[in-house]
Amino acid sequence: MTRLFQFWGIFFILGIAVSITIVDVIGSYRDFNFRSETLRTDYLTSQKQIVKQEVLRVIELISYEKGQSETQIRKMIKSRVYEAVSIAQNIYEQNKTTKSKAEIQKMTLDALRPIRFEGENGYYFATGFDGVEILFADKPEMEGLNLLNMQDSHGQYVVKDMIEIVKHSGEGFYQYHWTKPGMEGNDFKKISFVKRIEGADWFVGTGLYVKDIEEKIKAELLAPISRIRFGKEGYIFINRFDGDALLANGTLYTDPKKLWEVFNQNPEKTKTLFDKEYSAALTPVGEYIYYSINKLSSLQKESQKVSFIHGIPDLQWLVGAGFYLDDVETEILLMQDELNRQIKTKILYFSMIALAIVVFSLLLFSRLNLKLKKDINLFLSFFNRTVSFDEAINRDHIQFAELDQMAKNINTMLVDKIQAQQGLKDEEKALWESEVKYRNTMDSMLIGVYVIQDLVFQYVNPALAAMFGYRPDEMEGIMSPVDLVIPAQREQVRQNLMRRATGEPRYPNDIKCIRKNGEFFDAMVL
Repeated sequence: MTRLFQFWGIFFILGIAVSITIVDVIGSYRDFNFRSETLRTDYLTSQKQIVKQEVLRVIELISYEKGQSETQIRKMIKSRVYEAVSIAQNIYEQNKTTKSKAEIQKMTLDALRPIRFEGENGYYFATGFDGVEILFADKPEMEGLNLLNMQDSHGQYVVKDMIEIVKHSGEGFYQYHWTKPGMEGNDFKKISFVKRIEGADWFVGTGLYVKDIEEKIKAELLAPISRIRFGKEGYIFINRFDGDALLANGTLYTDPKKLWEVFNQNPEKTKTLFDKEYSAALTPVGEYIYYSINKLSSLQKESQKVSFIHGIPDLQWLVGAGFYLDDVETEILLMQDELNRQIKTKILYFSMIALAIVVFSLLLFSRLNLKLKKDINLFLSFFNRTVSFDEAINRDHIQFAELDQMAKNINTMLVDKIQAQQGLKDEEKALWESEVKYRNTMDSMLIGVYVIQDLVFQYVNPALAAMFGYRPDEMEGIMSPVDLVIPAQREQVRQNLMRRATGEPRYPNDIKCIRKNGEFFDAMVL
């Protein structure tokens, strides 16, 4: 007994130690999972904000530079037109007394025709108020034609609009789409300045192309932008709306090259990615997209990435930047390694503490065991004698008050046991005599008598057994009253027996019974 108590005591202590350790480990992992999810959520939120800020900062820089470039271009073309007007006025002043108006006009146009600026893209044009082109340096074949009803690729009446400007204001800027020297097509966006020649029925003008502004920005800004880095592997990428790569994976592309040609390992996937970028760029405030791409630091490994895309419709550019979702996993792995180390340390400490408690418990239980063994052995010797011979314990031999009290209780229990045993014997005798008398009475009756439990015969008197051609032992514990009637009435008999068992009202029933030999006979049951 003491050994069992000792065993379960140690088992209980170890169980508590193990339970505390398991609860602590589970709590640590739950806390780690919560911190991991929080870290992922915070990382996603903060990084999305960072890449958005970086993209908007570049957008603002490009927009500022674009605005500055357009301002400079406007100033330049205005200055060039003023120079042309000055040339025309000088020619007029020098020749007004010796030359005719037509000759002076021809001299002026001849002087303006060969002038080029801004890399041969800038030239002068002159148009009469009647819409006839009198100077078209880029396409001389257009001179002499009436262009009043000519429209650009966007449906603007260019010449008519310019005439309105100079008639009402004398001069002004005008934006439209036109041809470009050395280039095919007529959809090049252009900003022009026109001014009326005083005393003449025509005006002069010049302009520059917005695409040249793009090239200027590309030359001056894309190189510095390509060097922008933030976070672990953050960089800016820029593509045109038509899919041309300008800046990708930190590389600047000076020659037109489609994005799917740059990343030609899986062109279809790259086209799908560009479609996402393009759709996001059409959103006025920009949009985040989710995709997978190779890292700069590991070109063989694809990682999930989130990028913010914003468009610059005037330049037909889209600007974006992103971050890799698995960057946070490195930090989480470091957290997990630290957690595992802490858990191993905790398990070691708990094991050492549990071992110390077990050793202390063993020593304590051993001392208690020695003391209890003497008293219990002495007490058991008395107890065994008392149980074997129904003898009372001699309390004079007991030295300890606690054991003496136990001996007193045992003696009392002994007396109660003897009396109970005698009473039980008397009751068993009376019951046996009563059962014999009852069975003899039932067996001697001429009518059938039976006792059932759960619809099975427990007792059948000889009269009932003989009525069906059986012996009582063939029916008791085996058969049911239901088995003694024809199949058509068995359910009726079963229901009647059930009502009898629950005390419900019942009525006599005429039934047809079957004897053992198969004979049928009529009977009535109550």
